[in-house]
Amino acid sequence: MNHTFRSFPRRRLGQTGIKTLILIIFVSAILLPFARDAAAVSQPTIMFVTQPPHGDDFAAVNSVFGNHLARADIATRGGDLYIRYGDGTLRNLTAEAGFGLAVRQDIAVREPSIHWSGNKALFSMVIGGTTLNDLTSVYWQLYEITGFGQGQRAVITKLAQPTDSNNVSPIYGTDDRIIFTSDRPRNGNRALYPQLDEYESTATNTGIWSMNPDGSDLRLLDHAVSGDFTPIIASDGRLLFTRWDHLQRDQQSNEGTLSYGAFNYASETSAQQLSTSAEVYPELRVQPAGSFTHGHTMNQFFPWQMNEDGTGLETLNHIGRHEFLNYFDSAHNGLPEFIGPTGRRSATNILQMKEDPTRPGYFFATSAAEFRSHAAGQIIGLNSPESLNPDNFQVDYIQDPIAGAIVEDGQTAPSNHPGHFRNPTPLTDGSLVAVRTTSPFGDRAVSGQLSSRYDFHLVRLARGTPYWSVAERLIPTGISKSVSYWDNQTFAQVSYSGPMWELDPVEVVARTRPARHSTPLPDIEAQILRDELGSSAAVDQFAAFLRSRNLALVVSRNVTRRADRQQDFNLRIANSTTVTADTGATPIDIAFLQFYQGDLIRGYGNLHAGRRPIAQVMHDGLNPDVTGAPAGSVKLGADGSMAALVPASRALSWQLTKQDGSAVVRERYWVTFAPGEMRSCANCHGINTTDTVLHLPPPTNPPEALRDLARWYKANFASSGCAPAITSASQSFPAAGGTASITVTAGSGCAWSAVSNSPFLTITSGASGSGGGSVSYSVAANASTISRTGTLTVAGLTFTVSQSGAQQPCSYSISPANQLVSASGGPGTVVVTAGAGCSWSAISNAAFLTVTSSSSGVGAGSVQYSVAANTSPNTRSGTLTIAGQTFLISQNGGLCTYSISPGSQSFDSTGGSGIVAVSAGAECPWSAVSNAAFISVTSGATGSGSGSVGFRVSSNTSASSRAGTLTIAGQTFTVTQNGSTPVCTFVLSPKSQEMGFPASSGSIQVVADGGCAWSASVDVEWLTLTSSSGTGAGRITFTVAKNKKAKSRTATITVAGESVTVTQRGRV
Repeated sequence: MNHTFRSFPRRRLGQTGIKTLILIIFVSAILLPFARDAAAVSQPTIMFVTQPPHGDDFAAVNSVFGNHLARADIATRGGDLYIRYGDGTLRNLTAEAGFGLAVRQDIAVREPSIHWSGNKALFSMVIGGTTLNDLTSVYWQLYEITGFGQGQRAVITKLAQPTDSNNVSPIYGTDDRIIFTSDRPRNGNRALYPQLDEYESTATNTGIWSMNPDGSDLRLLDHAVSGDFTPIIASDGRLLFTRWDHLQRDQQSNEGTLSYGAFNYASETSAQQLSTSAEVYPELRVQPAGSFTHGHTMNQFFPWQMNEDGTGLETLNHIGRHEFLNYFDSAHNGLPEFIGPTGRRSATNILQMKEDPTRPGYFFATSAAEFRSHAAGQIIGLNSPESLNPDNFQVDYIQDPIAGAIVEDGQTAPSNHPGHFRNPTPLTDGSLVAVRTTSPFGDRAVSGQLSSRYDFHLVRLARGTPYWSVAERLIPTGISKSVSYWDNQTFAQVSYSGPMWELDPVEVVARTRPARHSTPLPDIEAQILRDELGSSAAVDQFAAFLRSRNLALVVSRNVTRRADRQQDFNLRIANSTTVTADTGATPIDIAFLQFYQGDLIRGYGNLHAGRRPIAQVMHDGLNPDVTGAPAGSVKLGADGSMAALVPASRALSWQLTKQDGSAVVRERYWVTFAPGEMRSCANCHGINTTDTVLHLPPPTNPPEALRDLARWYKANFASSGCAPAITSASQSFPAAGGTASITVTAGSGCAWSAVSNSPFLTITSGASGSGGGSVSYSVAANASTISRTGTLTVAGLTFTVSQSGAQQPCSYSISPANQLVSASGGPGTVVVTAGAGCSWSAISNAAFLTVTSSSSGVGAGSVQYSVAANTSPNTRSGTLTIAGQTFLISQNGGLCTYSISPGSQSFDSTGGSGIVAVSAGAECPWSAVSNAAFISVTSGATGSGSGSVGFRVSSNTSASSRAGTLTIAGQTFTVTQNGSTPVCTFVLSPKSQEMGFPASSGSIQVVADGGCAWSASVDVEWLTLTSSSGTGAGRITFTVAKNKKAKSRTATITVAGESVTVTQRGRV
């Protein structure tokens, strides 16, 4: 059964890091103007991130899936948050705000998102994880930046959030709540961490979350079994995102035949390992030979939508497999397989959606291969305004589909292959920016961990016919950098020097804040509830009842009416006259709808930690008992209707069954409902225009099953007006604890009580009451670093409290601890090292010292200060107190002047040593420090009066040149060093060629490392080289004159001692 519940019936169709830091920045760390084409015009302002190249693409930071982890081996350190203004000026925002290599800090940055006002932005950043033998987990965390306008000063603030989870892809909601994806366990229970996906059983995020800007009121909006990715808010208010749809049995078990040691836990709350790895839903992945039933697998990344409160979850516009794909199999013999219409433009992995600001409802996206692509491929378009009927949907190919094709090793790339693209970003001026790599191949590491075939960079695309093409590179010279850090996973020092990847662009511009989107219960169902419960107020009380029990209401009108033929569609409600069947067909009797919930109970003894969700018969719902019904099911109404109360904030699926419980039609997706949500789907596999049998529009019958369920609820929970409910079923608290209250709704005279079931939760008032009231409680501080959960029982209902673990005890250090400053004064920086969440402040204790940056911070950061000029002839000193540490500044008197000679020196790649002479007045003190790891002071680190400083430059093993400085007596001495000359080897292919006697042409492939120059020569006159030199990989081309003789002849083409023989046959 391929549908999700929807108020407006449409069809969903769907299967599927000694820490050494070297900073050589070939662009300014803070502000970089660059030369631009004279014909270029001012363009929109773009915020983006940089990252060292990283060729490995399995569950890495840019991968299609599993991209949320923060380990240094898969989230490479050394990147930054940048802004590029319309005139081409660049600013390194993280460096400016005191983060990154400029302050000896290993960071990675990802996914900026701009506020509606255009004057602040969210992004994710991970800090550290690169200290030798320190295996403490680090996590992606959410940060907010302000002050990135031209002339402003950038300030970065860490948000309050779950600190023991990876939180990525943040965006602002229409009400400024923070929406993001996280791998926090569904209910905060660390025993369930990490959640594993349904494909490789690899760690995945648990779905889309929402919280207030202060970190309170944390909610799970969609419990994604295999992961949600890159949410956006559309101009119509819908919350859109990519969801990995992979509802199938565990391929790491394969029904117990594989060696990964798959087993089931007794429950999510139990650590007891059972002796079974049994699964119950859906059908087998591979059926035995000759089986009537077909195997079921599914693997797709489709666009989904929901409201910001988690209600209304469904595929985008209810578009599914029947609109996106060209083929999938049927459920069993006798049913037709699905074959898409001729000419269909298909897409399976639809990633990184962004709405066109000039065309509301039109979305650009990337269609990319799942592996070796870093989620880069072909850019496509989805014209999907909310009003669009899926029957009228078609994928637009913005680029030639060849952009999505990976050229395999050994193959020759087509001449028109443009490379691969990702992060399509439509701009307010109607143009399109994206990230491109020129390589057509699948990526892999080339020469170490920080290496790649790919050269991701920002480009502007130009509209063409029929496809868009690259018009220009936004940063022609690129952004180059040298990084080096320790990776504990590979237990090695990893280094890189060269161009950085440019990723995740977003336009910096104010946008209209959309109205909040909602999906109301249709009038037909709403009227039944009003009629049966007595009033709209009673319906509201029913909704409160659902929220208090973490339940949702789901309704269908006629489940026999369907819109696909790949599962059974000739259906009849058992013991009724409700039937939908082709003429002459024998319908299948159906009696129940059975629900399944995604329980995290699958573990592996021989794989890795974590739990994979598998389908279990629903046990957290609340429905009438029906004799003979399968567990977890509800009885279908005689009119074909269905109504059920199902667990909220939990992945669910379902199937229609016969009276004996055997399956007939299965849902192909996991669906999450929100607490208190009331959701109606007119029929199974919702009809877009007409159904597949009767060719009629969606049913409009009042669902009798809903009427029966409403009466059962009223009789069992609302009789005498006593239907106690509480405002919500859960609340999250920080480690510091706090207080809160719970509102109780109950009929007049209905008594209730409240008790704590956990020692750290205390009822402070409202331990008992009658009718409406409230319960106040307090949460004690959590001294442990481990998060915890507890419960209160209020009016017979369970209220869950989740509390974060305490931060590790805070320790602080500063670097340097002191500084000698010349009489003229000037600015300076002190680096603060502190644990994440550890707050600190900076104050001046001397009038001539001023803190010029923010006077406080959280976690690692930096403090900028300024020293006033000393007009007195006497030296003076003063201190700053930074993070409780004392920073001493000594300043020379005004009579002391200094000079050095020479002011710079150059070295070849082997390095060497040098001496700098210092001229200073008698008894004028000075010091010498190195600002680069490859330069060391060997003598004269301090002195008084004239003297000298000795230094040594280490060898440069990189091919790239580098520069660094010494600060000597307050003066800057610059060292430049050439890169190493590469050892060049050349390979010619093919080694021989045979030509016919007529005049013709040929070519020879030259394989060489970049920077290796070559030229070719030939030993005969009848063969002419038309292209005979190059650098790095290239091609020699040549022509041969017609051989007028009957005897064959031979020529030798030589490159760097390598030769190719060309033989030309004689005239026939």
